[in-house]
Amino acid sequence: MSCIPCVVEGDGCSIPLEDFDRWTDNLHHVIESRDGRRYFREFLTSRFLEESAAALEFWERAELMLRTPHQGHSKGHGRTASVQSMRLHKEAKDLVEMAEDKMNFDLAQMRCLYEAIQSGREDKIRTTFQEAMQSACELLNDDYQLFRQHLLRQRRLLHEKR
Repeated sequence: MSCIPCVVEGDGCSIPLEDFDRWTDNLHHVIESRDGRRYFREFLTSRFLEESAAALEFWERAELMLRTPHQGHSKGHGRTASVQSMRLHKEAKDLVEMAEDKMNFDLAQMRCLYEAIQSGREDKIRTTFQEAMQSACELLNDDYQLFRQHLLRQRRLLHEKR
């Protein structure tokens, strides 16, 4: 497998060519890959792109929350299901607080998040957070283009403008 130098210059790691091709093709390929997110986060942090780093953190935490079984997605009954549902509600509430403090969501998006939490309905919370994850991706797109260009320059597939 061919490799190229990774995003963090000088640390000796490499990105497999297959990952490089996927990560320079589409933002979703980057965020759906644990390594891709790690390299992207390092890139954002090294360039002090805090809002985008927060959007990526939001996406990761929401993805983990949605992947974790809760009431409607587990075989738990009674008390266990109630505890799982309360855990979903708390995780969602914590994410809304994070979004309020660190994200650049518009007022309508924040209203949807608040309404989902207030509803207490797992299906509404899940749907709303899936939509918020898509909004986080949209916020990441400009900085993803910088990341993509950075990777292409490292591979010498994109030349500096003079």
